[in-house]
Amino acid sequence: MLEHMLPSIISVSPLLYVGVFILTVYVIWDKNRPPRNIPQFPVKPYPVLGHLPMLGKDTLGLLKEWRKTTGDIYSIYMGPKLAVVLSSYQLLKEAFIKNGDYFSDRPHRFVDTDERFAGGLIDTSGPVWKEQRGVAISILKKLGMGKNVMGEKVNREVKAYLEYLTKTKGEPLDARPLTNACVSNVIGAVLTGNRLELDDPQLITFFEALDQQVKNMQGTSILRVFPWLKYLPGDLFNAKALLNNEELLTKFCSNYINKLRETHEGSTGENFIHSYLTEEKLRKESSQETTLNNQNLTMVVSNLFQAGSETTSTTLMWVMLYAIHYPDIQRKLYEEMKETLGTERLPNVEDRPRLKYVNAYLMETQRLANIAPLGLPHLCPKTTNLRGYTIPAGTIILPHLYAILHDEKNWGDPMVFRPQRFLDDEGNLVVPEYFIPFSIGRRNCVGEALAKLELFLFTTGIIQFQLLPEDPDNLPSLNPIFGITCSPKPYKIRFVPRH
Repeated sequence: MLEHMLPSIISVSPLLYVGVFILTVYVIWDKNRPPRNIPQFPVKPYPVLGHLPMLGKDTLGLLKEWRKTTGDIYSIYMGPKLAVVLSSYQLLKEAFIKNGDYFSDRPHRFVDTDERFAGGLIDTSGPVWKEQRGVAISILKKLGMGKNVMGEKVNREVKAYLEYLTKTKGEPLDARPLTNACVSNVIGAVLTGNRLELDDPQLITFFEALDQQVKNMQGTSILRVFPWLKYLPGDLFNAKALLNNEELLTKFCSNYINKLRETHEGSTGENFIHSYLTEEKLRKESSQETTLNNQNLTMVVSNLFQAGSETTSTTLMWVMLYAIHYPDIQRKLYEEMKETLGTERLPNVEDRPRLKYVNAYLMETQRLANIAPLGLPHLCPKTTNLRGYTIPAGTIILPHLYAILHDEKNWGDPMVFRPQRFLDDEGNLVVPEYFIPFSIGRRNCVGEALAKLELFLFTTGIIQFQLLPEDPDNLPSLNPIFGITCSPKPYKIRFVPRH
């Protein structure tokens, strides 16, 4: 009987193999085919890698072209992960403000796939993020965020900054390291209650690691999609370098936390870390369920330190670069301060409403430099709809701030540096609702008030010098380096005392 069955088994087997192969191909295709009714693609994605190979050196230029051909909302594949790009203010407002429940989560970065760096403010979602953000905002307000007491802390660093600049006697200087250190000392004083000297080895090591981290982040989107690439020999995608630098940055913060934990008993909460520890203790003693713990505190402090240092110091480097490119505008800044306040003192928080042209200049710098052109990505936790399109659960949302801050429909001449666009005919400040350098919605920048205060006080201090280029016949480039932020290319500048 077996002899009679063998021919049929042999004859069926090839058909079975073909059927299994076809079924496997179908399952893979069905799993990876685009969901129905999603925003259209600007171009067809590659298998497996999606649109990642196309997002090369000129990512912003490519996104600009795709917006022209596809519209303000379109889909791209980052590897196998669907992402939707939102390129207009109205779309961001509809998603992040009107439908915040569906668009306020955060996708994981490559770095926080390592448990040592999980938690904090930037990369968490849900209850963890809500509690950490709520506590952080409450503490920062208590410590005087945006008020006179905070202005005094900022001006202490501004004075140290100006004293150092005076010692240069007008010689060309790469101001980036000094700017990094002084800005970092502001957030450092808020977080720890202490400041470091500008030549402190710890501060220098921190900024070397942060600078390297910013450079390493360029072109690492593939690690978010394929984190297993870190196991490949060598470090082709900077995975190992990213983790090593993150360890250095986190260790810098955890050292402060450990020291302050020892002095926490009896503390009046004069700094962020003490205040967080106090709140953690109160919640645990009252048997509240809480995510306040050492891991989240370490990452919150690291998030605030890194974000509060990098973005503000980068913006200040653009402030100085535009000043040497537009000397007539620089002259107007100084004349407004001289006529309004005189030259005998540094400006303070209460002077901000009076220096309208200075505020317009800072806003124009933020708009044109646009240091966070894609903001930070959001994640859609539940399937929803936007403008008639289906946005599936798990979709990454990319806020295209570069397009919004450079939109010809709103700005007219977006690539022209023109502070007057923020002033009306009477010289009063006008802030359009689509001016959103800090993004909008539930995920907008926690440190926005402090950043604005720092930009105002440092800028009004800097402009008390005449800012001149190292070589008047060869001005530094205005073309940015596109990484985690858009930074100016390195340049030197002369700070010449005006009197």
